[in-house]
Amino acid sequence: MTDDLAIFFEVSQHLLCIAGADGFLKRVNPSFERVLGFSATELLARPYMDFVLPEDRAGTLAHAEGVPSERGNSEFENRYVCKDGSIRHLSWRTTTVDDRILCIAHDVTDEREKEKKTKQLNDEALREAKESFRHLAEAMPQMVWKTDAAGNQLYSNARWNEYTGSNQSDEQDSKLWENVVHPDDFQNSITNWTRSLISGDSFEMQYRLRRAIDGIYRWHLARAVPIKDSNGTIVKWFGTLTDIDEQKRSEEELRISLEELRRSSLEKVEILKREKAALESSDLKSEFVATMSHEIRTPLSAIIGMTQVLLKGELDEEQADIAKTILFSAESLSGIVNEILDFSKIESGKMPLEKVDFDLKTILFGVVNASRFGAAEKGIKLQVTIQPELDTWVSGDLVKIRQVLHNLLSNAVKFTSQGEVCVSLEARGHSESLQSRIRFLVTDTGIGIATEEVSRLFEPFVQADASIARRFGGTGLGLSICKRLIELMGGEIGVESIPGKGSQFWFELSLSKRTEITQHFNFDRPSEGSITGRILVAEDHPMNQKVIRYLLRNLGLQIDLVASGREAVLANALHRYDLILMDCHMPDMDGYEATRAIRAQPGDCARVPIYALTADVLQNTPQRCREVGMNGYFQKPIQSERLYSVIAQCCTRPTRDLMENQAAVSPLGKVPPDFDPAALRVLENLNAEGQPDIVRELVNGFHRDTPAHLARILDAIERQDRFALEQEAHSLKSVSAVLGAMNVSRLCGLLELEAQRESSVCAKMVLSELHDSYIRYLDET
Repeated sequence: MTDDLAIFFEVSQHLLCIAGADGFLKRVNPSFERVLGFSATELLARPYMDFVLPEDRAGTLAHAEGVPSERGNSEFENRYVCKDGSIRHLSWRTTTVDDRILCIAHDVTDEREKEKKTKQLNDEALREAKESFRHLAEAMPQMVWKTDAAGNQLYSNARWNEYTGSNQSDEQDSKLWENVVHPDDFQNSITNWTRSLISGDSFEMQYRLRRAIDGIYRWHLARAVPIKDSNGTIVKWFGTLTDIDEQKRSEEELRISLEELRRSSLEKVEILKREKAALESSDLKSEFVATMSHEIRTPLSAIIGMTQVLLKGELDEEQADIAKTILFSAESLSGIVNEILDFSKIESGKMPLEKVDFDLKTILFGVVNASRFGAAEKGIKLQVTIQPELDTWVSGDLVKIRQVLHNLLSNAVKFTSQGEVCVSLEARGHSESLQSRIRFLVTDTGIGIATEEVSRLFEPFVQADASIARRFGGTGLGLSICKRLIELMGGEIGVESIPGKGSQFWFELSLSKRTEITQHFNFDRPSEGSITGRILVAEDHPMNQKVIRYLLRNLGLQIDLVASGREAVLANALHRYDLILMDCHMPDMDGYEATRAIRAQPGDCARVPIYALTADVLQNTPQRCREVGMNGYFQKPIQSERLYSVIAQCCTRPTRDLMENQAAVSPLGKVPPDFDPAALRVLENLNAEGQPDIVRELVNGFHRDTPAHLARILDAIERQDRFALEQEAHSLKSVSAVLGAMNVSRLCGLLELEAQRESSVCAKMVLSELHDSYIRYLDET
């Protein structure tokens, strides 16, 4: 060996040796001696096979004998017995040079020991896992099974063996499953199982299995999931069978019961159709009538609305007469449907009571005002009397009291051909308690009622005599509904009548006295021709829009229609309204949110009366309306009389003056800024993502319209048209405050005050200052 190789041989940490063909080692390095514990002399004195563990000698010899013939490298591993008797694992790499074998070995004992321990741990974990699986499988109430990738059964738990009668718990006959499936379910189960084997998806289906103990087939839910190796190849299937026979029987019994119930219901429906009396006395009648009334009213509203549109067109006399007949008949049918619906609600107990503060005078004048036109056509005089000492502010169910009053007054006008009808309010007793006992009276000079008919008058479907139905129509439900409503509120109702001379209908109620001052408007009775103003209607349904237009068609009001709450908020910011009718359910922003937004607007925009339009019959609807700041609500379909009453309250000259005075700007107050950015920040909350900038649109529109406003104000001053001046100044005042032109708004308020004076010599001076303030606002925005 060369000197360099000799040095490497000596210092190498690996085991180096040279073996001869005779089976003896010719040379070993110090590492060889250190690892095996033998000296070089001892290692060279004996055949190297003596040091190899007996179990590994055959393999080692095979490698030694094969090396010379291969003339190449050889790699193998064996174990050597050390001098101290310990065993070392050596990993060899050998090569043959002439007749000698050059060998290098690595001591891998520690690695093999670790692998051995790891294998032992893995084997133990696997054994425990298998044991745990078996324990779990045996404890489960379901049948548990395992198959190979092809579906051949490998294992099943005791539940399976017990159920099918098998005596084996492992390596079971793979055909056993096929023998216990119900013949009618077999082909379907095979098809689904085959599909899962092909797709590798989980398997689930229901089929029947025969129980060995009695031969009975029971329904089972079968589930199976594939177990895949690291390459995603399916190696096994695990599955369960759950007994669902009781559930299937219950489902079948339920199906049979439902079928029997359906047949029974059909039979009962047929019986009810044939027996009208049974229908009228059953709970089903009330539900049926209520549902049908709702269904009828939708197309009926369209008929009324479209006929009204038709009458506005150019019709000849015969066509107009036909259209009027249609309209009269539709309105009559609408009244009948409303009465039937109210009657059904009362009978089914779905007529809730509500309690709000209100002024009886307001209700009384509103009801009378709604009947004034009908009375005027017949030449009947309407009178109202209220006991002077009566406190008219009370708490109770405003809607139901108004409904009863309207019904009694309508009947009085209908059955009176000449003379008068008087509506009165009287206090009963002088109690100092928190309750007021009040009597409502409706007295007429009409046809009167025979004594023998009075006792039957408040029964359902009853009129005084058959001729009344022929002459005046009606269902005979109105007075019955009144009686039930009054009794629902804890009151009494009655009638006194003399045939040919007239009748006096009365009802008494105990109403709570108002204990707190709440924000309400108190209105005097409006005078003839005093209704005027502008109304905003927020309603997204086209049919409902048409109906409202029809209801308001002859009142001389300006009506604006919008289809969403967001549009309503913007419209109220731009215009001055005397009343807003707000649908509660609309896209973009519903009526409740829109009301909150309006109440948060600056100035008198926030004070506009808002009434909800809702089809809800939920008991919390009135409370929810009050919570968001609404003044009241109309339940759809809208009762025109109540709508006219509210309009009479909100759109009369005294009312508008009262609201304007509450919001008037003081001429002596501190001069506000020409531009207040805080007002625009309120409007910025209305911006919707992806939509144009609302604030910028409003400001641009204000700049576009204001010069024309100022020109009209100047023209009104020069013509000394006080009414036009007041209207133009008020209109500009409202929109100015909303858009932050606070000084412009203040100066418009001064112009309003000037318009109310006999002489307005200062108006031009105020207008000049108004013009300058607007220019400054224009520069800042």
